[in-house]
Amino acid sequence: MNRFHRWYCRSDHWFRLADGRLLPWAVGTLPLGDHLLELGCGPGRVTPALAALVPHVTSIDIDRQALGEVRARAPAARPVAGSAVELPFECASFSSAVACAMLHHVAGSGDQRRLVAETWRVLRPGGWFVGCDPLDGLVMRILHLGGTFRPLTPGRLERILHDSGFDDIEVATTGSYVRWRARRV
Repeated sequence: MNRFHRWYCRSDHWFRLADGRLLPWAVGTLPLGDHLLELGCGPGRVTPALAALVPHVTSIDIDRQALGEVRARAPAARPVAGSAVELPFECASFSSAVACAMLHHVAGSGDQRRLVAETWRVLRPGGWFVGCDPLDGLVMRILHLGGTFRPLTPGRLERILHDSGFDDIEVATTGSYVRWRARRV
């Protein structure tokens, strides 16, 4: 992530966009169960909203400094330092998983596939994997200069979800974002 992006992910503007529009659009009324995994939580701007939806939230990020902010924002959440590409959790540990605007930060297409496959592995049967991510566009490319920006097309995202074993896949777009909902059967 570049310097601008690190600042923006901590901003009130990002919180209002994510909490007020993107997260409700991604999650909707899906049953998330009792233990949600938040992938790429960053500084935890979305974590309190997720913690309000389920009894237990585990938030993972590679940025240890950002995890301190998660603790301050959502004391009930369990922050874990680690990579979403190699999740340090047992199989079938979570009832649901959410990735809010983080998949495009995963460096390679192989790593994006591994992240989705790892998410499938740690979900319980019937568990939902939901998320949203920016689509490719000039403004998004400019905002990510000097950082990683690997956006997925809706079709490619759907293929990755399917190839990883997910079912009941729904992919939709609005404005400059894509949303997905997929269930481990």
